[in-house]
Amino acid sequence: MKTSKILFISFFGLIGIFLIALPIQVKKSISETAVLQSSFKKEHIALPTFNHLIVSNNSCLEIGDSERNTLIYSFPEDSLIDEINYQLVGDTLILPYQDTRNKQSVKIKCGSLKSITCKVRLTINKSQDTLNIISETGPINIKGDSFEQINIRGTGGSIRTMNRVEINELNAKLDNTRIIFDHALVQNLNAELEYNAKISINKALNIVIKKDGSSRYEEKNYRNN
Repeated sequence: MKTSKILFISFFGLIGIFLIALPIQVKKSISETAVLQSSFKKEHIALPTFNHLIVSNNSCLEIGDSERNTLIYSFPEDSLIDEINYQLVGDTLILPYQDTRNKQSVKIKCGSLKSITCKVRLTINKSQDTLNIISETGPINIKGDSFEQINIRGTGGSIRTMNRVEINELNAKLDNTRIIFDHALVQNLNAELEYNAKISINKALNIVIKKDGSSRYEEKNYRNN
């Protein structure tokens, strides 16, 4: 038998083996995913009305919009810690630091918040008239569509928009903090930048900026379609 024929047969033999093994691998992947999803527990806690949020919890946190205030957290079934610490002081919800050492995720559904003070990774998946943020580490990701006013006091970390967003007024005072609003259209921007602070924005119509020599401001001027 010629060498070319041997190579030809061997090639299609390898393809046949691959096609036979592929469904097994796909089935195994789907099975592993199902086991992974089923190995987590989820708890819902109804909360009274609160206007301020302070977060030091080491979990990834997402804030969503809802008429009912609810704290939702999930944790592995084999976790040694199956609860979350939280405090309500007046109209302030506090999530203190908790060393879970697992893949715990936390979600808060609530109405409009007057302020958010954050020391952890946070996703804000909601829109409201006024948003006040105090960021110490971050990062903070904003997924809302429109805001009348955003006020930011940053002493570390980064704050970014994850989608096209319209902001009437953005006020920021930043120390060693980055604002990355590459897909944001801002009507009025007022900012003070110090100690390697940076604002990167798509476009701002009216700008008032004070900055030291180590800080930067830049416009991207992307087209928002």
